[in-house]
Amino acid sequence: MTPEDENYPQKLEITSFMLKAISTNTFLPDSECSKLLVENCLFISRFFQISENRVRGQYCLWLYHRGHDRLADEAYLQISDPLTIKDSLFSIVSQRIAVLMLSKNENSPDFLSKADIFARWPPE
Repeated sequence: MTPEDENYPQKLEITSFMLKAISTNTFLPDSECSKLLVENCLFISRFFQISENRVRGQYCLWLYHRGHDRLADEAYLQISDPLTIKDSLFSIVSQRIAVLMLSKNENSPDFLSKADIFARWPPE
């Protein structure tokens, strides 16, 4: 049995492991360790013929979820089919809107002035 087999039994487990490795990454996103982890996951995905889009998409979502938008924008541009992560991105944007709406109080600036974090989506 080879990794090229479509029914390779560990393929699903390896995919799950790589996605968990990226989503539980505790390194700083712009550190060498974090970049090395993603590069290694991409190497493994190529070996086992797992879609690199899934790995890159998970990394992009992890960055957006942690608030590292600049790095997430760069990762987003490397995804060949960004529609694969649209549902998850929608959830992240919904969470951000909820946080903005709940943070409104008398001492905060006008709500509309906070909306500039959404004005630059999607990244160019």
